[in-house]
Amino acid sequence: MPARAMVGSLHDRDRRRALARRPAGRGPDRHPGSDLDCDPGPDRDRAPGSGRRRARSSPGTAADQALWAAGRKASEDVVISRTRAGRLQTTVRSHRLVERLTTAEKAAGADRDRFEDLREELVERWEENYEVFSRRWPVDPTRGCGYPLLNLESAMHVPEGTEKASELSVARAEVRACLDRSALAVRAMEQANRELEGSIAKAQAALAAAERAAAAAPSAPPAKAE
Repeated sequence: MPARAMVGSLHDRDRRRALARRPAGRGPDRHPGSDLDCDPGPDRDRAPGSGRRRARSSPGTAADQALWAAGRKASEDVVISRTRAGRLQTTVRSHRLVERLTTAEKAAGADRDRFEDLREELVERWEENYEVFSRRWPVDPTRGCGYPLLNLESAMHVPEGTEKASELSVARAEVRACLDRSALAVRAMEQANRELEGSIAKAQAALAAAERAAAAAPSAPPAKAE
């Protein structure tokens, strides 16, 4: 199976399992990613994507609570890295950096090659960033590990017995697998973010210097009337 199809099926499997294990009587979740996508800041009492507050007196062991917290952090990292990518891409567009570099390249004279290199690098990094952002992620791009965390939380509330041990074992494995997948995805997104951010900084610095030089240059004397 191709890699992209495989990671997509893993995400779909997690979602099906979470929905199947939802306790009877619980209403539908809020819009996917509503908690994380709109407010990626820490809210330690809310399970990612669950739309409800997590009880402070959870019956989970310390190890399960630590695993839950790690999943929560991984979910936040997914959203934060993607939010940062969106802001960087918006900076390139809203500041018209490619167009301004093209204009500076035409007017630069001796520095023409430098502006051409900056423009080509910026476009390349922008395209790479968008490719990482828009490709199919191995975890939900708005919920992160939200579904596996719901499974873990549900298993922690199962009454003591053989079934609880079995459900906890499966849920723990799902969260750990999601942690591994999300770490790979976030690492790739953050790398692309750093590279695009660096290209933006170089382009803005070069454009600012060129604009200052143009402003300081003496004006051409007016042409004499014949």
